[in-house]
Amino acid sequence: MPIDEYDVSINKALGNSSFVAALQVPENRNPLQLMENMYAEFFSKLKTAYDENVARCFITGVTPLALNEFTSGFNIATHIMGVLEFAPLYGFTEPDVKNGLTRPKLSETVVTRIIESWRRDHNGYYFDPRQKVALYNPMRVLHGLCQLEQVLQVDPPSSTLQPEEAIDQLLSRIPDDNNSMPSETTLRAIAYNPNASLVIADALSSDTAELDCGGGVKGQFRLSHMNELATDRKPLLSFIFYTGALTHVPSTAVRLKRALRIPNNVALAWSSRRNWSK
Repeated sequence: MPIDEYDVSINKALGNSSFVAALQVPENRNPLQLMENMYAEFFSKLKTAYDENVARCFITGVTPLALNEFTSGFNIATHIMGVLEFAPLYGFTEPDVKNGLTRPKLSETVVTRIIESWRRDHNGYYFDPRQKVALYNPMRVLHGLCQLEQVLQVDPPSSTLQPEEAIDQLLSRIPDDNNSMPSETTLRAIAYNPNASLVIADALSSDTAELDCGGGVKGQFRLSHMNELATDRKPLLSFIFYTGALTHVPSTAVRLKRALRIPNNVALAWSSRRNWSK
């Protein structure tokens, strides 16, 4: 049984300014209690089906919620996000992208220029600080490949253009992929957080800015601790990491880094143009 976007309700709640304000009072647990009850009822039934060998689950979402908090019966979930051996599976390597660009039958010069452009815009993701190779955003690469084929079939660059001009024109005709951007509810969840503007300002302060993430990215968020997003900078950094706006800084052979940074130009533009002072 695949369950997609199981975290939508919490992200919508965190995009509500009144809810976020209430979270800043740790004693105020009424909104959280309602969510906990909803999740507990659903996942306890799912666990029963699992125990009876009726169902198996693959659960995906943006924000990793600690499901065993809602019911001790669902303490069987394994979060693979922080497992190093799975990290290379979350995106495309550069050889993968080059292989995709063989389909349109482009010249080596054109492929090289496209790779150079996409490396700046779509590459740079590290899902574990020990990961050896940066990954490309797979949705944006697949979108680019699809749009590239359409442009070449319907409206290819003029043969009278110089090679460099033709390549620039080809790239300019590939529209942005809005489907790969964080949802509006997730953006509001960040924007309504009192620490958001300072975090984004620090991330944008220089091309090499690194944000200290203390003990590392949180592997799971507990609903009962969601007030920490409004009072503690480090859980907020983890929350932004899961939107794709920040990524791990790769570690060296000598030292394991616990820091985050903006991965590429698309994430940089997204962070720069958003109004974070709500």
